[in-house]
Amino acid sequence: MTVKTNFALGVDSYKIDFNFVQSKSGSSDRLAAISLYDKNNQRLAQLHFYPGLTSFSVAERTDYVDILMSSDHLKDVYQTLRGEKPLYITFFRDNNKVLNNVWLGTSTHEPAGEEEGKGA
Repeated sequence: MTVKTNFALGVDSYKIDFNFVQSKSGSSDRLAAISLYDKNNQRLAQLHFYPGLTSFSVAERTDYVDILMSSDHLKDVYQTLRGEKPLYITFFRDNNKVLNNVWLGTSTHEPAGEEEGKGA
């Protein structure tokens, strides 16, 4: 996938994987990974959550973008995925065309007090 930048891509589904084995000599220290998919089930991004990670990084792969972040953000990202619709992900490049920023969120303004869930 060629990463489109400054363009909101619809996130239609996600898959979450938890790593319950935290091993110093084993596989990975990653706590969880969340894959984001479009309406054609094409993976757009994979979010990796690591304990103690203090920086944020993005890396372009052949057909998606890897995003590494602190496990401190897992709860907020998961709540956003479960509770907000429609969701979009946007990738941004710097002046040197390096992918360096990602935005995940809704594309429209929502009424105060979460009015969309109330009946008429």
